[in-house]
Amino acid sequence: MKKLSCAGRIHPLFALLLVLLLALPIGFYGLYLFIAPSLPDIAQLKSAPVAIPLQVYSKDNKLIGEFGEKISRPVTYDEIPPLMVNAFLAAEDSSFFTHNGVSFKGLGRAVTEAMQSGSGQSGGSTITMQVAKNFYLSPERTLKRKLTEIFLARKIEQNLNKQEIFTLYVNKIFLGQHAYGIAAAAKVYYHKPLKDLTIAEMAMIAGLPKAPTKYNPVNDPDRAIERRNWIIGRMLQLGFINQAQYQENINAPLALNYSANTKRLDVDMPYVAEMVRSAMVEEFGEDVLNSGYRVYTTIPSDRQKMAEDAVHKGLEAYDHRHGWRGAESNAKPLADHYVINNMWPVQVTKVSKQSFDAVFSNGLTITVPWSGMSWARKYYSTDRVGGAPSNASEIVHVNDIIRVRPSDLTADQIQQYLNAQNKSSAKTNDPADAADLDDPAPDATKAKTEEPSQPKLDLSKAAWSRINWTLTQIPAAEAQLVSLDPNDGAIQAVVGGYDFAKSNFNRSMQGWRQPGSNIKPFIYSLALERGFTPYSIINDAPLQVGNWRPQNSDGKFMGPITLRRALYLSRNLVSVRLLQAVGINKAVEHLTHFGFMEDKLPKNLALALGAAQALPIQVATGYAAFANGGYRIQPYFIERVESFKGDVLFKADPVRVCRSCDAANNPDQQDLSDASSVQPDASSAAPTVLTSNPDGSINSTDNPASSPATTPLPANYRRAERVLTAKTAYDMASILRDVIQHGTGYAAMKLGRNDIGGKTGTTNDAKDAWFSGFNPTLVAVAWVGFDQPRTLGRKEFGGVAALPIWSEYMAKALANTPESWIDKDPGNPNSSNASGAIKPRKKKVIDTESDSTTDSTSTTSDSIADLVESKTAESTAPKHTPQPSSTKVSPSTPLESPF
Repeated sequence: MKKLSCAGRIHPLFALLLVLLLALPIGFYGLYLFIAPSLPDIAQLKSAPVAIPLQVYSKDNKLIGEFGEKISRPVTYDEIPPLMVNAFLAAEDSSFFTHNGVSFKGLGRAVTEAMQSGSGQSGGSTITMQVAKNFYLSPERTLKRKLTEIFLARKIEQNLNKQEIFTLYVNKIFLGQHAYGIAAAAKVYYHKPLKDLTIAEMAMIAGLPKAPTKYNPVNDPDRAIERRNWIIGRMLQLGFINQAQYQENINAPLALNYSANTKRLDVDMPYVAEMVRSAMVEEFGEDVLNSGYRVYTTIPSDRQKMAEDAVHKGLEAYDHRHGWRGAESNAKPLADHYVINNMWPVQVTKVSKQSFDAVFSNGLTITVPWSGMSWARKYYSTDRVGGAPSNASEIVHVNDIIRVRPSDLTADQIQQYLNAQNKSSAKTNDPADAADLDDPAPDATKAKTEEPSQPKLDLSKAAWSRINWTLTQIPAAEAQLVSLDPNDGAIQAVVGGYDFAKSNFNRSMQGWRQPGSNIKPFIYSLALERGFTPYSIINDAPLQVGNWRPQNSDGKFMGPITLRRALYLSRNLVSVRLLQAVGINKAVEHLTHFGFMEDKLPKNLALALGAAQALPIQVATGYAAFANGGYRIQPYFIERVESFKGDVLFKADPVRVCRSCDAANNPDQQDLSDASSVQPDASSAAPTVLTSNPDGSINSTDNPASSPATTPLPANYRRAERVLTAKTAYDMASILRDVIQHGTGYAAMKLGRNDIGGKTGTTNDAKDAWFSGFNPTLVAVAWVGFDQPRTLGRKEFGGVAALPIWSEYMAKALANTPESWIDKDPGNPNSSNASGAIKPRKKKVIDTESDSTTDSTSTTSDSIADLVESKTAESTAPKHTPQPSSTKVSPSTPLESPF
């Protein structure tokens, strides 16, 4: 054996070994010096933004919308259950709390497992190294990147404690199905908070970082269980759980509570959510979608649901009146049709005399009985339907693709049946498979929202066969409803159309239509301001201006009639004569005070019949002045905006109505043009509560504290501007109450309330049907029509097509609201409205629906504008025309930015 040294000299092999041993650390240090300048500042790590979606909440704090590419809900270390921490340690890095950022033992174990089994369950990177990569590094696979990961991990360990590092890791890691972070994954897969997860569920989530799609329980349940069980075994091996816990969880089912809606909204309010998204992007740019901001709206989820149900019910009733239009298709694949408002596409497979069979896209079959299709008279036109069918073959044919709706079951409950029968065909929107942790998480796409899951059902085939089905169809017409608080403008409901999935066009905020007779109350209010009274006599008689001869919708004339009766019977000729008396220019200016746009108002007499263009939200804003005693409010829908940490970034400061702030003895002369801050009166904005006597008369008492209108006004609030005198506002409210109790809105008497008023509206050829109404605490406007204007049908007046929607909503929205009415003289503490109360009628008098503009109002000759203002209505017009006391109010855009 040769000696390593001789004659005092070092053996060459030993010298080479020594050089190598010295070169490795020196070279490693040299690489560090080379890479160190490019390492990011660790201080940025704590403040590094996590892409958190913009979240939208209802007034009652329910999540109604979520926007952004990623689902992320960061948590603090204290919010992470200890067993969840242990599950990740078992899965990814069992020595995390003892190593210094790099675990060569872990790397060795991963290599050994890979060599023995071909696909190791352990990962080679430590949790700290994964934090370094996820926050700072590119997905490239190079030696430099791996060395940078090691150096950065060491730097992180030197600057952050273990709890901080672990928290950063579990908040950033991609876990499949668009979920980033453990809290988001718990929500997506189980619809639970972290604290409610079982050990098996924690282990399943902990198994996802290695390959978020490969081990995904939605994509591959068997492989997910295999990975989960390996982690549970590791937890037992490491002493994190005992044998009993191991046995309980190793055999547990996946028990997912997952649907295609990875965002898992509490309530689906898409029109509202989209309004918020649009406003936020307009104000802050696209980056706001990943800001984590929480936007709280003014809209209670229960009122929004009431409004949606009212629109669905009313529009479907209209649609059924006009008959069955036939199958949607008999050639297009069934899978190309999607569910709309619990209307399920099916294909007819068999037709019997009194029933038919149909199949869902997953193979489940149903039978629709005669009772579910007997309504389906054949549609010929909006004014003609066929006779009552006597055989199912007159309605459907084999291979027809039609729609059916279940009785008393939601869309989500039906989906549970379909999922139970066809789990293997479930589809997901998960990103492409990431082979290991080095694969980047791809961009995600927004998922269509559905309702949250309902309680579990009996999902047997026997239970499925007992479901009653009805033939239905998607309405061809459209409808909308918008509602607001007349005392501060807070929007209470927005239903921009029949179904957001069918059309995301928001007709409440974007749909310019002719308002028809909805505009008459504003013309009448100007007449009252200029000296007319509710009992002034106007002649309902023929009138010709140039080539234009306006008509009443019934083609008849009633002769001399009071202004009050003319409005509640919607007599067109009286409205035209009133506009002649007050002047077209004055009327246009007056309408802008209520929020209508001047450039949308015709400068001719057709204005009296509603030939203008208006948005439903503008009409609601205008009618609020009749409900609140004569004030102009500004509608708004964003209450506040908070950062993810809860810091308030924006809080709405709306103008508010203070009826009792006027001078006690001279309310009509109070100058309200300055919306400066004022101190609230203790009784401000409190309507009087009405109680009915046995004889039908009404007593007035102070409003109880339970009434929504008694909410105390905040200090230094902004005061709404008066646009009508208190007397005019009271008189108009009284007349509009007559519309319901005596006139074209009589169908609303079914609500059984004495504190509601409103006005029907029907345009030429019934292309638009409206009802706009209020009580002192709530305003609502309903509209029905086709997006491409065409007739709804000869008999589809506002009181027939739109009023049922309004009534359905108001009946529920006001169910717990005490009756109240507008004060006649809010500045006078001795004022009582009892003398102005109208007794509800005991017997209906047949009144003709007379609010159609008819004739050629939308194409009136320009010669009308040449009519001189001296041409008054009739000799019955008042001798004096005092100037209104309301101050000028600047017109605004339809809905101003909330910011």
